[in-house]
Amino acid sequence: MPRLHLTIAATAVTAILAAAVPAQAASTYRIEHPRVVAHLDAEAYQQPENIALEPDGSADVTFAFAGQVARIDRAGRTTVLAQIPIPAGGDVPGLGTRIGIAGIVRTEDGTLYVTVSTGLADSTGVYRIGPGRHDAVRIAALPAGAFLNGMALDDREHRLLVTDSVLATIWSVPLTGGPATAWLTADALAPHGSFGANGIKVHNGAVWATNTHDATLLRIPITPGGRPGPIRVIATGLTSADDLAFAGRGDTALIALERLNEIVSVAPNGRSTPLMNGQDGLANPTALAVRGDTVYVDDAAYFGGQPNLLTARLEH
Repeated sequence: MPRLHLTIAATAVTAILAAAVPAQAASTYRIEHPRVVAHLDAEAYQQPENIALEPDGSADVTFAFAGQVARIDRAGRTTVLAQIPIPAGGDVPGLGTRIGIAGIVRTEDGTLYVTVSTGLADSTGVYRIGPGRHDAVRIAALPAGAFLNGMALDDREHRLLVTDSVLATIWSVPLTGGPATAWLTADALAPHGSFGANGIKVHNGAVWATNTHDATLLRIPITPGGRPGPIRVIATGLTSADDLAFAGRGDTALIALERLNEIVSVAPNGRSTPLMNGQDGLANPTALAVRGDTVYVDDAAYFGGQPNLLTARLEH
């Protein structure tokens, strides 16, 4: 991806750079029996950037540069659910494309939310797709200079949290729609040369986020008032870290390392363990999701190979 040269002011939030994490029992995972559910078409820009799961095991994915939200069923059939209009004058910051559709969240009633970046004030923001509908409605506007990437549901605060890979910010958007606010802006989220804050999840009372350029996993406590606590760097050395997921109650994260064609687990003490690689069929994994003992992985093949949706058995 293109390099960025930005200077972004940090807030007073403290980034604790040491791996001084509380002692916790770490889960040990392994992934077995990977299989391709669906081969996708790179020529049609079917390159999945993020993923949300349906109750029947289907996967809802975003096709970043096609501006599409699609559903891939368990038999590998792909159906486009919604097409976000691609503006003729779009120019996504840091990408140079007319559109970038990235994060996706599904709520219990079947509503889908997606992040859309175009470089234009009249179309960048968070969009909602109602259950059974094929139109996407923008419910929150965000700055034209933003590159909106990952998105997570914060049930307790009835909001969506969105990483901005360019503006070093995690945005807060009400589930009902309305004005977005900057939940946190910090140097630990900044791009420092390429892309900053990327994957995001809310888990065990904290926001967890990756920084792609810094190759870090961050933990940000959510205070009783819903505001961010001090940032803690949980792990470093996670080259090209993209999205993440949690497989259980513990704080061991599964992380997609896009350019390395790897999925790794990262324990609370920061130690990473390889779980999948290119020999398992990975081609630039961007996102993953876990249900029960099954892990789903998006392969975007941005730098070569075949875009796919894979599943595998997760053992621990």
